[in-house]
Amino acid sequence: MILRLWALLGMYHWGKGLVLKALRKPTAEEKATGPTKVETAIEWTRLGLCVALQSLENGAYLSQRGVLGWSPKTQGLAYKWSARFWAAYVGIELGRLLAEGFGGGKVYQAEETAEWRKKVVRNMAWMPLTIHWSTDAGIVNDTLIGALASIPGIIQIRDLWASTKV
Repeated sequence: MILRLWALLGMYHWGKGLVLKALRKPTAEEKATGPTKVETAIEWTRLGLCVALQSLENGAYLSQRGVLGWSPKTQGLAYKWSARFWAAYVGIELGRLLAEGFGGGKVYQAEETAEWRKKVVRNMAWMPLTIHWSTDAGIVNDTLIGALASIPGIIQIRDLWASTKV
């Protein structure tokens, strides 16, 4: 969990890139091939959701460790809302991936299709978990939590293993 505190630095760079892109005047080629206004709005929304979820999760974690003074009730609410922001992010990401995969008419290479499928499967595994952790009672049992949470890890291990091929 402590390593996730560093995620805010990545979000800072993500946000900085979006700001710099917004301030820069695009070339004619970038206007033709670059992201649409809807895609840019989705990217800003995704960033906002990630900043909200990380801030709440980090605050609750630091409070549990005595760094911040949040009450246990506030910590619980922070974790619950963090999971809700994560669920919104995963939902938007699934929508974006499905639109990308089925809506563009673009022909993808086999590697691109495989990467797209992995992203969809990873997010499909996270979706019920984000909903589970967003509620007081939860919606799945511990066995299913373990099974679903292992899917993204298995995908990552397979990718790491494949990257070691000579």
